[in-house]
Amino acid sequence: LEIERRATEFEEYISFIRSVLGNQAFAKLRVEQNGDIKRMSAFNAAVYDAFAIGLAKTYKVDDLDRLFVAERLAQIKEVFNNPEFFDAISGSVNDGAKVATRIRIVQEFLEK
Repeated sequence: LEIERRATEFEEYISFIRSVLGNQAFAKLRVEQNGDIKRMSAFNAAVYDAFAIGLAKTYKVDDLDRLFVAERLAQIKEVFNNPEFFDAISGSVNDGAKVATRIRIVQEFLEK
């Protein structure tokens, strides 16, 4: 029962992220000097874990129906402006410190 409950919650979080961010939900983006956003990859595992875990650590599944959560998540691309975040999703992405950093940055962004 616990596994089924957790699996359902996982599916709800991922579905929510996809519904708000669409096909670029877990894309790696780079902000160019002129402000343009360039997609570097369609799916990046480091972005995926940062967004999924950051969202789950910040909001309970029951909070996902609140408009402010969707509005804030819709602005998540702003984290790519943060050099510390970009470093944490680039090179040696399995390093524990980088994992913790990128999740923390997403949580801090979502809590604003």
